[in-house]
Amino acid sequence: MKFQTSELVAYARAAGCLEGDPGIRSPDYMAKDFLGPVLRFALLSGLPWVMKWSYEKIVPGVYLYHLARVRAFDNILSDELSRGIKQVVVLGAGLDSRPYRFADRLSGVRVFEVDHPIT
Repeated sequence: MKFQTSELVAYARAAGCLEGDPGIRSPDYMAKDFLGPVLRFALLSGLPWVMKWSYEKIVPGVYLYHLARVRAFDNILSDELSRGIKQVVVLGAGLDSRPYRFADRLSGVRVFEVDHPIT
């Protein structure tokens, strides 16, 4: 079975929401809603550890990197929104939930998502 990179990253964010340690838990509570049926089933079946194991086997550290990156980008966006930014451009946006998770704070801010058309 082949998955798009964007969906695998969304799966990592969704699995990260299940982390017990709040210091590493993913803040992307919507990531599960972006998953196709196979990965959603895997997540809801209690199999996030399979994804973490697979990720770590291929690229050690990449799972926690994804979680840290989400938190860091969320913090940067939050800080910039507090400063009154007027425009946000998300490059490589594939299945990014920030426009939805930050919708209340993005009112009046122009948001552009740029990614490959298939994504």
